[in-house]
Amino acid sequence: MTDRDSEIEKYESLMALEPRETGEMSLESDIANFTRIVSLFCKVPIALMTLVGEDKVLVRSSIGMNECEIDRNESFCSHTVQGEGILEVKDTLEDERFSQLAAVRGDERIRYYAGAPLVTPDGRKIGALCILDHVPRQLTTRESDFIQTMSRQLMNLISLKESEQRLSDLFENVSDLIQSISPEGEIVWVNAKWRETLGYNQSELSSINIFDIIAPNCQQHFREVFQKLLKDDNVGIFNVSFIAKDGKFVRTEGRVNVRFEGRKPILMRGIFRDVTQEHANKKQSELFKQTLDRTFDAILMYEPENFRFIYANKSALKKTGHTMAELKMMRPWEIDAKIQPEQAQQMFHQLREGTQKSVVFETELCHKSGHTTEVEITLQYLSDDFSPRFIAIVRDITEQRKALLELKKAKNQAEEANQAKNRFLSRVSHELRTPLNSIIGFSKLLLMGNISGKEYENTERIHNSGTHLLELITDIMDISSMESDELKLNLETVDIHVILCSVRDLMKPQAEEAKAEISCLESEDKSLTLITDRRRLKQILINLVSNAIKYSGKDCLIKLYAQRFEDRLLIRVKDNGLGISNEKTQRLFTPFDRLDAERNMSETKGTGLGLAIVKKLAKTLGGDIAVISKLNEGSVFTVDLPTLPEVP
Repeated sequence: MTDRDSEIEKYESLMALEPRETGEMSLESDIANFTRIVSLFCKVPIALMTLVGEDKVLVRSSIGMNECEIDRNESFCSHTVQGEGILEVKDTLEDERFSQLAAVRGDERIRYYAGAPLVTPDGRKIGALCILDHVPRQLTTRESDFIQTMSRQLMNLISLKESEQRLSDLFENVSDLIQSISPEGEIVWVNAKWRETLGYNQSELSSINIFDIIAPNCQQHFREVFQKLLKDDNVGIFNVSFIAKDGKFVRTEGRVNVRFEGRKPILMRGIFRDVTQEHANKKQSELFKQTLDRTFDAILMYEPENFRFIYANKSALKKTGHTMAELKMMRPWEIDAKIQPEQAQQMFHQLREGTQKSVVFETELCHKSGHTTEVEITLQYLSDDFSPRFIAIVRDITEQRKALLELKKAKNQAEEANQAKNRFLSRVSHELRTPLNSIIGFSKLLLMGNISGKEYENTERIHNSGTHLLELITDIMDISSMESDELKLNLETVDIHVILCSVRDLMKPQAEEAKAEISCLESEDKSLTLITDRRRLKQILINLVSNAIKYSGKDCLIKLYAQRFEDRLLIRVKDNGLGISNEKTQRLFTPFDRLDAERNMSETKGTGLGLAIVKKLAKTLGGDIAVISKLNEGSVFTVDLPTLPEVP
């Protein structure tokens, strides 16, 4: 598209625009009136207003002719825009430039043409205002002056409409809400932002009165403002809340001016700024400030350029003893008893450069009176939509220090008590084991002798009680050793399948006595090895198999097997015995908690420490133990050990 065609298209679009406000005429209607007046004044049957493009001549208004588009080569107007002043062709048949035109030779039989160019303010000729007749003739001086005057007035009108359109486009695209209201409150016109913000479309506006969409709490004030405006009083900027179509309130602030004709108000134009979000932000800011002021920790902010304080909450003012005005004249190191300016600036530099996200350090905060408070400071740098700033969160750790000292003291006392307990248990164990071994040994000899009946039964009770007491002492010493980290491990590479077979063989007599069966399943991995303590691992497995025998009943099948899973080794002891309910599973590893007493199996031997020891041993070996069990279906205990255990 050429520059001329672009220019013509712009003016064509301008002429086709609808009026912006009620009572105004469109530019197209105004141009039609111009051509009609020219036709009547010059007493000709045809009058045209045209726009001349590169190839076509567009007829924008016509009297006496139906054509709306003419080939430029067949047009009088193309010559008009090339010359100066009025182009007059008194007899088209006598002018060789036009005598062969279709309009001259054809049915229209145009014998006369006179046209004045339409000239834009910057001197470009865009078209013509012209008259045509079917007979030769000549313009009078009055007619010539009239046509030229009307062409200039027409261009003035077009330029005025163009300016109005630019102003209308400006109003349509500004971020403020603009409205025109009649003195009765009827909405005459609103811009796009008004419609977008309040959610009404153009067709709905005719049925809405401005008072219909004013919030109830603003009605009285707005009516008072409205009446003052109608009296031409200056009310300045005022606030009003509108009700959007979806029911939400839109808070605005703005001003209104009134157009008067004579002393009668005709139209009220208002420009309002949506301050809903601004008001919400202000409330949120106030709430945020209230929250900061109620925070126990002191919060301080200062500028990154000169390190002057710009904010301090109430707690900070209280802890420093300074007013905000005093703090604004100070720098952070002036209220810090330990840190030097060079140290502080180094931390600030690290935060600004992003090498550290935050810095946490302990120091002493100086009070205006001279005393200091032990504090922990978390320092951060923020650079967001607001101004960049450093934020220091200052926490009083005086009580925390006292609590830590008390805790350390209590820990030392507990460790001393634990050591005393261990020494006591060790001595008592040694003192108890000697007579117990004698009781067990002599009772065993008696049982091997020639006794029977009541004597044999009593001797057996003595032997069993002594054995049980010795097991209890041994278990207690094991737990004590593990709790005090005195349990020494002897690490070596062990073959897991060999360990499982060894446990099976050791426990076979006990299983046969209980009419149970133990099987050792071979793994697909024939070289399952582990660096661990052989004796402690066997102790874990023997304890698990022993429990399976004791608590599974007759005809129980116990399976031992192992498998590697990534960097873990899983050793499982599975039985098809009585099983355990979910609520009791968590109690399995609690010392002295014997679930068999609740199942009427209190005659089963045991100290209630076995699984507690197994759990602690597994932890000591760098692993853990887990159990899955269902009532009347059996249990699976899994010992989970690392292939490279992190043990001493």
